[in-house]
Amino acid sequence: MLRSPLQQRALQLTRGMRPASSVLTALRFGCKMENGQRIYTSDSPSILHDLQKENHVLDFLMKRIDRFDPSRVSVIQGDTGESLTLGQLKELVESVAGLYYHACGLRQGDVVCLSLPNHYYYPALAYGAMRCGAAVSTVNPLNDVDTLAYYLECTKAKVLVGCHLFRPVLEATVSRLHRDGKEVKLLFLEDIVREGSFTPVPADYRPIEKATLDDTVYIPFSSGTTGLPKGVQLTNRNLIAASLQCFEHFQFTSEMTSLSILPYFHAYGFNGNMTTILATGSRQVVLSKYSLDTMLDYIQRYKVTFSCIAPPILLSLLRNAEKVRQYDISSLASLHCGAAALSHTTQKGV
Repeated sequence: MLRSPLQQRALQLTRGMRPASSVLTALRFGCKMENGQRIYTSDSPSILHDLQKENHVLDFLMKRIDRFDPSRVSVIQGDTGESLTLGQLKELVESVAGLYYHACGLRQGDVVCLSLPNHYYYPALAYGAMRCGAAVSTVNPLNDVDTLAYYLECTKAKVLVGCHLFRPVLEATVSRLHRDGKEVKLLFLEDIVREGSFTPVPADYRPIEKATLDDTVYIPFSSGTTGLPKGVQLTNRNLIAASLQCFEHFQFTSEMTSLSILPYFHAYGFNGNMTTILATGSRQVVLSKYSLDTMLDYIQRYKVTFSCIAPPILLSLLRNAEKVRQYDISSLASLHCGAAALSHTTQKGV
C-alpha cells in the first residue's frame, strides 16, 4: 500500500518511532496507553500551571514586558534603523487601539485584517486590535482583489490595514465589498505612522478583563488544504501555550537579538517569532522583504544571534556558501527551522 510522507510519519509515531524529518527528532518523548488511547508526553516540564493563570494573550505579553526596563529597544526596522522601545510599544498599542475604537467603531467581537509586509509597527497594529477586544486576521499583502475580498468576507472584517504600495488593490477590494453591502474601513500604515498618536480608548472600556482562554483572537489562513484557503481560529490558549512551550524548550533570553525574516502574516512569524520574542524583552530586527544579501547584511550590522526560518532559507544559505563567507555572521548562535520538513541532505549540509 502506497502512503504519503505525512502518513508514513504518522505511522512511525504510532509505533513509537521518531520520524527523521520531524521536529520530534530534537525531543525525547514517552508513550503510555490511557483509556484505549496512546498518549505521548515530552520530557519537558508541563506548561499547564502557567497557562491556566492567563486569560488573554495581550495581557500575557504586557505582563512579561513590564518585567523589563521600558527604555530597552524592542523592535527595529532593519532598513531604516527606526525603532521602538518596550515602553514606546506599550504606548503605541494603546494609541492604535484608540484609532480603531474612535475612527472605526471597533468593539469586542469584531475583526481587523492586516494586509501588510513586516514592519516595526506591525505588533502595535495587531495588539491594538486585541486591546479593543477584537480578533486579528493576517493575510499576504500580495493578494489580488478576488482573494483579498474572499478573506475579508470569511472573517467579516470591520477594518482593513494596508500600505500605499498596494493601494489600488486595497481600494478596489473595499469598493467591491461596499457594492455588496459590506462596510470595511480602510486604513493605511503610512498615515498611522505619520499621525503618531490618537485619542485613547476610554479608561472604562476593558474587554480583556472578561476574556477567556477559549476566545478566538487570531485568524490566519491555511493554504495546506484542498480548495480555497481556510481561516484558522486560534484562541488565547493556543497562542499563550505555544509561547510558553518555546520559553521552556528553547530557553530564550532577554539578551537575544533576533531577525524577523518570516512574514508576520504567517502563524509561525506572528506567534512563534513576533509575540514570543517580544515577550522575552529582547530585540527583534524586522526584515520587510527577504533576500539573502539583506538577511546577511542585517545579521552582520545588528549582531543578530537568533532567527526563525523555513527550509528554503536554510537551503539558500548552503547553496551560496561563498557569498555567506563575505559577511561576518559570527554573532549568529542558532537558527530555528520550521513550517515544513527539513530534508536529510539539508540537515547534513548544515
